[in-house]
Amino acid sequence: MNNDLAQKKTALLDHCLSILDKKLNILQESILSVQESKLNETKSSVGDKYETGRAMMQIEEEQLNQQVQTINEQRNQLLQLDCSTQFSQVAKGALIKTEKSKFFISIGMGKITLDGENYFCVSSEAPIVEAMSGKTLGEKFSFNGIQSTIMELG
Repeated sequence: MNNDLAQKKTALLDHCLSILDKKLNILQESILSVQESKLNETKSSVGDKYETGRAMMQIEEEQLNQQVQTINEQRNQLLQLDCSTQFSQVAKGALIKTEKSKFFISIGMGKITLDGENYFCVSSEAPIVEAMSGKTLGEKFSFNGIQSTIMELG
């Protein structure tokens, strides 16, 4: 495999993990804040107001915990990718360059910038990946009426 391509995929993987770690830290701080607020909530003379406030905080905490679970699942998906694999056709873990864009088939994170270059981190279930699935170097695919050619594949 092209060593530069393997290094680029490893750098992309590390960058994606770093983004997820930052999101995870923010979520964990938010969960702690909600938990503190729940503990500090004092029972007011109006009992319903107290119960409603605690219920809303509980719902917020559950939503934050769900987001943490989703990020942990995404981290696990990324950690399962083998950046040293050289792909002969479009598949999960591949890095693809077309005339206009670069795609890292990993998890759905959208556009990220690494070393001044833009990449689209997309899941293998994304419609554009389905359009190019199974294609090889030099093959064309069509997505949203736009024809593209796979210029690099690794």
